Amino acid sequence: MSRPCRFAGIIAGLVLIAFGVGAIVIGLAGRNEVNASVKREHIVGSPDMKPSMIAAGAKAAGLHIALPTCDVAGKAITNGGDAKCFASYMRIHALEATGGQTYAQMPQYATTDGRGTCGLSS
Repeated sequence: MSRPCRFAGIIAGLVLIAFGVGAIVIGLAGRNEVNASVKREHIVGSPDMKPSMIAAGAKAAGLHIALPTCDVAGKAITNGGDAKCFASYMRIHALEATGGQTYAQMPQYATTDGRGTCGLSS
């Protein structure tokens, strides 16, 4: 192999190693930021944030969705994994409160009949 090709391969390898180290550093910084932000909010899971408890509420609301398998009931939310688990329970609570509608499916404006409207009426 010629000398220039050998040097090009070495340089390419060093560049890839530098990118890998940079990606690891950025990932760790992001993880630390998420953990610090979540801890600052002092979030604690409600008593029904366990699989056995949420199933009854979801069934009573007529929801046919995948239920979380994690448990954060009464637990302080201090990291990204717990925050993701907490968010999955909050989604179910929101669906229970809206009759199974997501935010995008809910009416934009309230009306006296409770049905709402999707836009401005003329």
